[in-house]
Amino acid sequence: MPLSAFINKIRVHSFDYSKDEWNKLKQDRSSLDIKMTCCENRGILKTSRLGTHFFAHYRKGDCHSPAESKEHLLAKYIIAKTVHECGWKTFTEFQGETKNNEAWIADVYAEKGNGKIAFEIQLSPQTEDEYWRRQNKYINSGVRCAWFSKYRKNNSCLSSEDHYRLPKFSIEFIPNDHQFIVKRFGVELSSFIRGMLSGKLKMHGLEKKTVKAGLIVAQ
Repeated sequence: MPLSAFINKIRVHSFDYSKDEWNKLKQDRSSLDIKMTCCENRGILKTSRLGTHFFAHYRKGDCHSPAESKEHLLAKYIIAKTVHECGWKTFTEFQGETKNNEAWIADVYAEKGNGKIAFEIQLSPQTEDEYWRRQNKYINSGVRCAWFSKYRKNNSCLSSEDHYRLPKFSIEFIPNDHQFIVKRFGVELSSFIRGMLSGKLKMHGLEKKTVKAGLIVAQ
């Protein structure tokens, strides 16, 4: 369920619109040419049960884009909107490739100056090897990537030994608030992202030294 689409041949993101603006687009949908970014088939504007604005296929057809849970969609929306508000050029469902032409698709991708950063939401279980396989694609593309995984009591918030090269943070969904909490720090996801991009977060690097997480966004 993408947060981006082409409206009248211009790529837009749902997080660019306020609630009123989104409802106005819905009212005007008959006069709009809405195409999906994944396949360029006809799209429609929708709002999830958690209040997330997103685009969906008018008819699924032959598009093979993966389905996302409403929680995954909300986390992606919160991150993208926050990164955008922090002054970064922000894209969702962004397609890129490594120097060896290996393809990857980032949930959220952003650029600012020389900084390139991807954000991945991983709410389903994933092995450490698979984290590294995907992370190495970003490393080989000159992109820093931070991962946000579902909080599970038997897992640590940062399970990787190399925190700086593979930053992982556990998030817990709070249904009543339609919000996520970053468990290790006890703050809302949007506040955490703002702090991370401003360099307030510190992590341990390979030499057991403390490094600012602001370095996540630059090579």
